[in-house]
Amino acid sequence: MCSRSEPLFLPSATRSIHSSVQSSTLDVASEPLFLPSATRSVHSSALVVAGTQADLSTISSVEAPSKAALSKAPVKRPFHHEIASVPSSPPLKKVASANVGFRSPDLEQLWEVLQSGGTTDIDVRQMLTVQHENIEFFPIPTRPLSVILEDPKLHAAFHTDTKLSHSSRLTVQTSTDDMLGIGGFKTAHPGRSPSSDHFTRSTLQAAAQTRSIFQLDAITIGDELPKLFREANVLYWACSLLTFAYEYIDHCVANSANTPPFDIPRLHFVEAGLALSHDHAQPGHKSKSLTMPRAGYVVEELITDNFIKYIHNMDCNPMLDPYEVGYEIAEFLACTQHIQFAKTGGLAFISDYQGGLEILSDPQVLTHPLVNKGKDDIFRDGNIKRGVSTFEKEHNCNKFCKWSGFKLKI
Repeated sequence: MCSRSEPLFLPSATRSIHSSVQSSTLDVASEPLFLPSATRSVHSSALVVAGTQADLSTISSVEAPSKAALSKAPVKRPFHHEIASVPSSPPLKKVASANVGFRSPDLEQLWEVLQSGGTTDIDVRQMLTVQHENIEFFPIPTRPLSVILEDPKLHAAFHTDTKLSHSSRLTVQTSTDDMLGIGGFKTAHPGRSPSSDHFTRSTLQAAAQTRSIFQLDAITIGDELPKLFREANVLYWACSLLTFAYEYIDHCVANSANTPPFDIPRLHFVEAGLALSHDHAQPGHKSKSLTMPRAGYVVEELITDNFIKYIHNMDCNPMLDPYEVGYEIAEFLACTQHIQFAKTGGLAFISDYQGGLEILSDPQVLTHPLVNKGKDDIFRDGNIKRGVSTFEKEHNCNKFCKWSGFKLKI
């Protein structure tokens, strides 16, 4: 008996013998017969019997074997029972009607498509610069200054609140070609998140633009992690101070007898959060929790406008000329500095205003030297001491500052 693993292929010459012997059950065909492996054991044993019991050269379609020869041969099932176990082929499809159209492809187009689609020229380098991170995301909230002052629990720097955090994943494009910017201790990269529930505004933006793209400021862990927390803290307090300025502006406009002769630009800082990257516990480890953080990111909304530097932290006046795009916004932001300085008693205001036409990013909070007394890490290294102490002398009031409804000292 044949024990091969391949299906049995019966040549047409051999099949004619079987068709002669079993002429009542099998018609002779002109093509070779292909029998699946499921039935080959039966047929291969039949072939061995046929080869040993009779001379194949004497058996033909003209002369049938004698009754004596057949009586000596082993009793076997009729051939039609054997092929009954062969899985049947699906029936032929119905002939298509004449109205079914067929169009040959354009050969030139097909040539181009085959040439393009047949290549495997994959940019492996680009694939290797995509980094996937398991993160714990801690949003940076926007709290009015009055709320912070009223709640003693909020009289501290930004911290990671596990009640507000959630686990997620980030995909970071680390290639230098895709880099959005580089600073003294960080680099900015584009990134994506599978869930766009990090930020309220970016969720709306993502839905409108069918994407969820964020800017990620990456730094190394360890000694650099405190810098990342300080950056998040500066943004936390800048959001509060800008909200404080708008509260004063809205109050003055609502209570003034005269409407201001200008529109109030409406800007806000990026919604952002601190993302700590983790490696999951190794397979077989008893703990299913995340390991210690190995990297950190400040995750922000991506500013799609042209990036504009409005006010530098070394100067309290607009960096733009009157004819440049964004100059009026720069004037308004200089006015918010005036409001913050005046209404905090000269203790603090926002500087280093920059970003798009609606969204601001990467600010600096400047505080009076009395606030910094005895501490070197108040609002990062960009907190230049002379910025606040020389504000009254160096600030140039503009049309926003001079509106009588704001009641600012000119």
